[in-house]
Amino acid sequence: MGIVLELSDNKSVKRIFVRALFSFVSFSLYAQLSSTQPVSDVSRCPALIAGLWRGSDRYIYFDGGENAVDTSFPLSIVLKEYYGWYYDRVAEPSSVSSERSREKNAAQSSSAEQIFVTYENLLNADYENCGAWDLIVKYPGEKESVHIPVAVIGNRLYLDFAIHDSDDDNFFGFYKRTGNVNGITISVPKKEKELDCLYFVDGDAEKALEELKTAKKQGNRKQLPYVPVSNRMLSFYGATGAGGEDEAGAESEKQENTPVFAYHLRYWKTDMEYQPDALVSFTPASGETYFIHKHLVAGDELYTSATGRRKEVRNMNKAEADVITDYELGETEAGRVLLVAFGEPYLVRDEGELFKLIEEANKRRKPEGKPLFEQSKLDYHIDVIDIIEQYNPTIQEFKQKGGRSYLK
Repeated sequence: MGIVLELSDNKSVKRIFVRALFSFVSFSLYAQLSSTQPVSDVSRCPALIAGLWRGSDRYIYFDGGENAVDTSFPLSIVLKEYYGWYYDRVAEPSSVSSERSREKNAAQSSSAEQIFVTYENLLNADYENCGAWDLIVKYPGEKESVHIPVAVIGNRLYLDFAIHDSDDDNFFGFYKRTGNVNGITISVPKKEKELDCLYFVDGDAEKALEELKTAKKQGNRKQLPYVPVSNRMLSFYGATGAGGEDEAGAESEKQENTPVFAYHLRYWKTDMEYQPDALVSFTPASGETYFIHKHLVAGDELYTSATGRRKEVRNMNKAEADVITDYELGETEAGRVLLVAFGEPYLVRDEGELFKLIEEANKRRKPEGKPLFEQSKLDYHIDVIDIIEQYNPTIQEFKQKGGRSYLK
C-alpha cells in the first residue's frame, strides 16, 4: 500500500513539475515575443495620419511605428511660442530626446512630455483619401485615457466633422457630429457639452416656398418649414459624377430640380444609460417623419437628443445657409459620402523634416522694434547759429568768462 502511495506521489510531483516547467517556458516565450515582436499591421498608426502636420500654433508628428511601444504610438508636439518666434519641443519620444540634446531655457523644459496614442477606426474600414479615427491619448499623470476624434480628408485634418450614419448611398441622410474637442494639446482638452447634428433631405422647391409663406402668415416661429441650403451644398453631385461637358450639364440641371434641405438636431451630454438601438423621430412642416438614434457617442462621451423616455427629438431647427457653406466632403471612389468636415482644417500635412524646421526657425532673430519716439525732422542750421555767436557780444563776453557754447 505504501508503495502505491509513493508511486502516486511521484506521479503528482512529476505532473506539477511538468506544468511548472511548461508555464515557465510559455511565460519566457511570451515575454520575449512581447518585447521583440514588431507592432502588427492591425494596430499600426493609419497611413493617412502618420507623419508631420502643421497648424497655426504648433507642429504635430504622428509616429508611424518607429518608436512604438507594443500597440501605443508616441506623439510629438512642437509649440510655436512667443508669437511663433521660438519652436518648443514640448512632447516627444524618449529616444528622440536622448539622440538630440534639448536646450534649457524659459520656454523649453529639460525633459519632454511622454504622450502615447492608440487608434480606433470610426468608419470600420480603410479608405484611400479619407478616414475618421478616435485617438485614445494617454497623458502623463492622468489615470484615464482621453479620446480625441479626428477626420482626415486628403492632406487636411479636421476636429469638427460629422459621419454619414445612413444607408443612403447618396449624400442624404443623418450626419452625426463626432468631433467634440477643440485641439490636440499637451494636456487634457475641453469637450463640447452639445453637438449639432444635421439631417439632409431632398424636396420640392415649390412646396417648400408655399409652406414658408404659410408659416409666415400664421406667425409660426416655433417650427419653420425647411428651406433650401446654399447651392455649394449641392457640389457633391459634381464631385461624385464629374465628367465631360454633357455630364456637367446634366448634373447642373439636376441641381436646379433637386434642392437640398437640412435640419439642425441638437444633442447634449447625458449620464443616462446608453441604448444603441433606441430611435427617436422628428416631423418637420413637410409632414414626412424621419428617425434618428436617440443616443450618440463621440469619443468617450454620451449625448442624447431626447429627454427621459421621449420618442421625439427635443430640439430641431432649420439649417441656415451661411452655417453650412464652409465644408468639405470625404467620399469613396464609388461616390458614397462618408463624412462632412466643417470650417478650416485644424492641421495640414507638411512634407518637411521636423528638426530641420525647428533649427531653421530658432536661428531667426526678431527684428528690433520701432523707436518709442520718431526721429525729429527739425533743421537747426548749426552753421548759421555758429556765425551768429561770433558777432554776438553777450555770448562772446560769456565765453571770455569761461562759459562754453552748447555747440562745442
